[in-house]
Amino acid sequence: MATPVNITSYFNRGPLTTTFAPPTSCLQTLSTVAYEVNGIPQTTTYYGHWFNGPGETCYPTGTMPTSLLLSPTYWGTYWYSPGLYCPSGWATAGQLSGSWNGLDITSSTSGAICCPTSMSYYASGHQCSGVLAAKETVTLAASGIIVTSTLSTPVTVYADGLPLIWEASDRPQSTSASQTLTSSSSLGPTSTSPPASSMDHSGSSGLAEGAKIGIGVGVPLGAIAIGAGVLLYFLQRHRKRRMNRAQPVSQVYVRQSKPAELSSSGARSELDSSARSELDSSARSELGSPSTSPHNPGRNLLTSGMGTIEKADTRSLQLDEAVASGQDAAEPVAPVPNGGLQAWLSVLAGFCVFVNSWGLLASYGAFQEYYLTVLLTSQSPSSISWVGSVQATLIVMVGVVTGPLVDSGYLRVLITVGMILVVFGIMMTSLATQYYQILLAQGFCVGIGGGIAYIPAMVVISSNFTTKRPIAIGCAAIGSSVGSVVFPIMFRQLQPRIGFPWTVRSIGFINLSLAILAVLILCRKPGKKTRARSMIEWRAFTDLPFMLFSTSLTCVMLAYYIPLFYVPSYARTQLHTTRSLSFYMVAIINGASAFGRVVPYFLSAYIPPIAILCLGVAGSALAMFTWIAATNLPGFIVWACYWGFLSGVLVTAPTAIIGHPALCPDPNYLGTRMGMMWGISSFGSLVGTPIAGALVDLSVADFLKAQVFAGCLMVGGVMLQLWPVLVVMKHDRRIDK
Repeated sequence: MATPVNITSYFNRGPLTTTFAPPTSCLQTLSTVAYEVNGIPQTTTYYGHWFNGPGETCYPTGTMPTSLLLSPTYWGTYWYSPGLYCPSGWATAGQLSGSWNGLDITSSTSGAICCPTSMSYYASGHQCSGVLAAKETVTLAASGIIVTSTLSTPVTVYADGLPLIWEASDRPQSTSASQTLTSSSSLGPTSTSPPASSMDHSGSSGLAEGAKIGIGVGVPLGAIAIGAGVLLYFLQRHRKRRMNRAQPVSQVYVRQSKPAELSSSGARSELDSSARSELDSSARSELGSPSTSPHNPGRNLLTSGMGTIEKADTRSLQLDEAVASGQDAAEPVAPVPNGGLQAWLSVLAGFCVFVNSWGLLASYGAFQEYYLTVLLTSQSPSSISWVGSVQATLIVMVGVVTGPLVDSGYLRVLITVGMILVVFGIMMTSLATQYYQILLAQGFCVGIGGGIAYIPAMVVISSNFTTKRPIAIGCAAIGSSVGSVVFPIMFRQLQPRIGFPWTVRSIGFINLSLAILAVLILCRKPGKKTRARSMIEWRAFTDLPFMLFSTSLTCVMLAYYIPLFYVPSYARTQLHTTRSLSFYMVAIINGASAFGRVVPYFLSAYIPPIAILCLGVAGSALAMFTWIAATNLPGFIVWACYWGFLSGVLVTAPTAIIGHPALCPDPNYLGTRMGMMWGISSFGSLVGTPIAGALVDLSVADFLKAQVFAGCLMVGGVMLQLWPVLVVMKHDRRIDK
């Protein structure tokens, strides 16, 4: 093919139309180079004996001297043209398109990068990278001395990728496209025992890795969908039978628009049978057929311009008695729309806020893997996990302050400031190169911004819905799953091509767009002004159901982020998966969580949301212990889907539950109690993953202590939730009577 413009023939190493087979030693021996960064000794490991002499035989020959080929200065200045085959033991790691490193690639020209099998394209010139797991036996060449040793910790290995350029006319007519640019050998790049790379696990079943992932994801989700459908059918059937057996109640209660007009004695007037029947007949003739109460679908309503006529319940009678006798009553609460355009727009805004807060937080596993292996290799896993822990803690702890501020009418200010801080923190993360910079930008700034905006958005949604509240909050919470799926995939795909800074900025631009949408929706109207409130409702500390519920959430949050943060490291070190698949494990978990955020709450008309949460925590305890047994890739993918579904239940349910009268008797204090609940549980988010980081031993791929720790915490969460569940269910039964 003709040499592309802007590049001289000096940089074309020549054709590569046959499969080049490097010496066996190239696939089995690594080279280590020692150097210092800011006075701290560092070592880097390379494929192909770099800087130690024999590396020239590990690459195909050509017109460019191999001494220049192996120099980092020339990583981006050569290629093979026409190049049709990756060398033996190598495979295609990425495609080249557009104008790449001065090489004009036209529509008729194709390009690809070859890397040693199981390595990925690192987007630094031609550089490839991969990670060897602990306990791997390798041959290392350092300063000309070749030794065989067993790795005590995971090691990142680099190699110089081979760029291949070709046109359609360069392909042999007998060679299919599937035979071009593929590795002709299954030899791995580094391992000496066994010969194949320990990072390449295709399995003996003959199924491709993608097929295994599809089966692993599809089977459990299909089973969950079938089970949910069967359960919904029988619950609906049971409800219809119960309604058919219900006896009509003739007594009705007229809720006056002016309760003060009741008798000063405070005694409730009784209607005799004749007056009661007369009222029934007149109400039916004047008001028509009954409708359904938005607050309780089991009660019938008759509405008119005078007020609301409904079946009497103990709570409403007691409230009117208190008012009639001169006792203090709660502040009047405006009618809740339970739907409508404005209400569902608030759900859309909440979706955007979830993407920019919980979505970023749930994506931290992908960031942590990059920090551990590339950017912050001198830091321990426990230290790096503090970044995510601080972010998680602040998202929920800041609610202690923002909840009362929402109740006081500062919605516009909170949403605007919160979204600005999130975008600013992400953009500053793109400039960070040191640990403290990452901690300040991604940990503190993003965490504070997400916390400022999160609670106000949830309060707005909760105040716009009654019976549909769990589903509405679940729809908004899907934003967390969307963000936690999209952001890790973006990071994985863009970081090798455009580098860490611009990858993070790309994520930041998405955050900016969503922030603008959330601000435009939620700030259309000012918040409702109420009297000034304290940051803490002190009465809540004497409310036993509320305190037990908040304490149970603390146990749950202690364990919640352990799998999300350490799944990539577990996949790499314990299962020896590729770096690419370890990134996608986070996306699989978060994708499954989208179903857990919505599907269970379609059953909320039959099962109280707090009971759904308690069952979810119990299932999560089982998930933490079964994680120990997930020692192969197919089993681990099934486990990831199971845990992902349950994690969606855990993060959505508390916000939908806290508005229940048994946990928040006064709706005017909903924001305050929601902030207090998340503030108490935030201590679990802060210390959970650093403790797990101290329990994990990556040098021997030992996660057992952290897994048992997480499982025991979930069991504690179940035990603490039992009493609040009983209180809520007892309250609902009393109201339904």
